[in-house]
Amino acid sequence: MIRSHKNAGLACLLVSVCLVPSLAIAEDSCKDILVYAAHNYMQRFTDEQQKAWVYSKKCSSKSSSAGLDMLVEAVPIGVSISDSKQSCDENQRLDAYKSIVQSIDSTVSVPALQNWSSCMEASSRNLVTKVRLPNNATIQLNLRNGTPYTENLTEVLVQSDEGSGINCPSFAQLGQPRVLEPARDVLVNCTRSYVDVRRKGVDYQVLPGGSITVVTSLSSYSYGFPEVFREQVTPPEVIPQRIALSLKGAHVGTHAYWGGGSQLLECSSIEPPGPNFELVVIGTREEPVVSLANRRGRCGVPPFCDSAGERCAEVYYTAACYINKEWHQWYKADALQRGTPYSMQSVCGP
Repeated sequence: MIRSHKNAGLACLLVSVCLVPSLAIAEDSCKDILVYAAHNYMQRFTDEQQKAWVYSKKCSSKSSSAGLDMLVEAVPIGVSISDSKQSCDENQRLDAYKSIVQSIDSTVSVPALQNWSSCMEASSRNLVTKVRLPNNATIQLNLRNGTPYTENLTEVLVQSDEGSGINCPSFAQLGQPRVLEPARDVLVNCTRSYVDVRRKGVDYQVLPGGSITVVTSLSSYSYGFPEVFREQVTPPEVIPQRIALSLKGAHVGTHAYWGGGSQLLECSSIEPPGPNFELVVIGTREEPVVSLANRRGRCGVPPFCDSAGERCAEVYYTAACYINKEWHQWYKADALQRGTPYSMQSVCGP
């Protein structure tokens, strides 16, 4: 319950410094949450993937906020892209990483912004909060009562994504709330322990993700955090979905030949499923045009294939496909990292 004090304004006049935090102080305190997320939780993603996320916010996103802007600028690689047209045009290839961007949004960006928003909301109600993370296993919430009155910390609520592995003091079980004296810090110390999980058929140990919510007579404050894999263990890779449209047997065009030259004539084509697809051609075959009634074939036009010594042939894909750029970029980078040869057959499939 949020208490109202009739003499709050008078109290601020009687003391030399009013204890209600200014918006600037709140923003500075809450900004640490975004900086920590940018420097730590982003590290499971490659530089190129982080760059794609920054690009999406500076060049593609139609929405912005103070918190989001601070988070983008806090990402170490964020300064490499500006929101200028030239910079956005130069990095347009990063459009291919849409599913990676969505993954960063869901695991890092959205939770970090929710933490920042909760911090700002608490500060507006005179509950000044600060998060301390001495190590991956310890989460400390520092609370300060920003009023000249005694308030109470009534409960600490814990939610673990794995159902266990997070421990915080429960003041409700002690039978009485914890007093929040004016302008005094109270530290809520929580710990995480490793739990066994199975991801993509592989066993791992993680410090579970989840959230911690403190409930006070001033306001509530929630801090959410992602899971952390045990050191020296590689977390499961974020692999984009592969989307391929086979073009096997599709007509390419008519190949016109004459003495000393040739030209492929195209009169129809299969459109890609979307703008983020590219064509991969493995092989083609030709069938000579034998019809005397239409020597030019399906795509031939005058003056091709209508004189002695000239001929036309229909061209078909023996193997080809449209592949989504996002997966294709990932596949090429993965092959390079593993030292395995790039295979068009692996791209397009059987």
